[in-house]
Amino acid sequence: DIYDFEINKISNPGRPLQKEIFRLKEYSDLGLILFILSLIGGLTVGAQFMFMLLVYQFIAWAYSAPPFRLKRFPIIATLMSSFASLIVLFMGFTLFSGDLHLRGLSLRIILLMIIALTLSLPIKDLKDIEGDKKYGVWTIPVLLGEERGRLAIAIGVFISFMSSVFLMNEFRLFWWAVIFGGASFLLVTNKKINPRNIFWWILGMVSLYAFILTTVSFA
Repeated sequence: DIYDFEINKISNPGRPLQKEIFRLKEYSDLGLILFILSLIGGLTVGAQFMFMLLVYQFIAWAYSAPPFRLKRFPIIATLMSSFASLIVLFMGFTLFSGDLHLRGLSLRIILLMIIALTLSLPIKDLKDIEGDKKYGVWTIPVLLGEERGRLAIAIGVFISFMSSVFLMNEFRLFWWAVIFGGASFLLVTNKKINPRNIFWWILGMVSLYAFILTTVSFA
């Protein structure tokens, strides 16, 4: 939010900094304090857990802040976001596995998350087109425009659903993937749906499909 302050003034004026709930210095200090506390909290679980938190924070910093600011580049931006999400998955898995190892985590699941998130996360950029365009953040909706951007993103979302069938090697999911992927495609391309709400609609679809995937795959 600090590095996107000017963009958010255009695209997200309701955020705390834009509404002046916090001053910039207060927000920065709060972020630093919470960062330190997160590392201390991670260390109480284990050094590996703390290291994963540190890697997550580094990815988030490289994504948002100069000199890298990788969010400016399409595909690379969502690929980095997928890596950050994987770190969250790793932390949860190691915490509940009880031995702080990833040995039981399937490579298929890791690949599915990387592909699905890289292709689908541009959904979040639909609401930020005006601000991103003005400040040189070249997202897919900025490069293609909203209409063609919606279409490109919808195709990526559909491919994400279908890729689960093949990566999980579970063909009982085929028609479920077609149904949920098709419904998601229609939602993303529907101009009547506010871009700010599309993410939540798709999250609902993904949650329902994830429940079915888990039920079918591990039954």
